[in-house]
Amino acid sequence: PYVIIDERVDLDIHLKNKGHRVVAGNPSRRDPLQRANARKARAVIGASDSDSSNVLMAITAREIRDSSKGADFRILVRVEDEENIRKAKGAGADAVVSPSTLAGRMMASRALGIEDEG
Repeated sequence: PYVIIDERVDLDIHLKNKGHRVVAGNPSRRDPLQRANARKARAVIGASDSDSSNVLMAITAREIRDSSKGADFRILVRVEDEENIRKAKGAGADAVVSPSTLAGRMMASRALGIEDEG
């Protein structure tokens, strides 16, 4: 199971109509993460297109994890700018994914004739 947290009302309505569980709100704020029951989650993922929002979400999720008895979720964050990887980890992310960095490495490998099985 999963819960999507987003503050765009039109998207929230669309996702709910498609059967997704949605909590309206800014995912970098404590209240929406608590309403989504983050402390019982296996993972909290910040995957918006804004590095700063995802890093703020990591900080807030880490605060919830650190202050909630029994909370043991992983914090995963997406960043676009490679320079923000270190910042996201410093903010509390357990794992950071940079799609542009991964894509660049994949393209370089393929250019050199190294094919990926995935």
